[in-house]
Amino acid sequence: MNKFEEWDITSAQGYKIDGRTDFAEENTLNKCFVIVHGYCGTMNEHLHEEAARFFTSHGYDVVRFNLQSQEHKLRDHTLQTHAHYLLSVLEQRCKKYNKIYLSGHIVMAALQLWLLSPKILTPSVCGTHLLICLHYGIK
Repeated sequence: MNKFEEWDITSAQGYKIDGRTDFAEENTLNKCFVIVHGYCGTMNEHLHEEAARFFTSHGYDVVRFNLQSQEHKLRDHTLQTHAHYLLSVLEQRCKKYNKIYLSGHIVMAALQLWLLSPKILTPSVCGTHLLICLHYGIK
């Protein structure tokens, strides 16, 4: 059983973001895989839990978070809100990693990529998901 940490942070807009980091037993390259769920989903969907198991077993720490909460309902969100949530997670939970990979449903990830484009290094499309290698100057 891998170690994990459940956490919550506050977005730049003042909203609580619930999340979880699953830790690989060995992460010698200090890399992280960030999973962004679909518009109406959650970080605890079976697909995302299986992905977390897969990537931690291959040496990645996995960061997942919810795009909505009890205090900030989905109906009150915009794509820009989701991009700000993602940026908050990256800045507050992923600074320590040398490489960060982002996975999300193609529409969500593509729009978030567009909103965060100055910080993106290498995007590539894999089937119905967008996989993005991120390079940040926030260390």
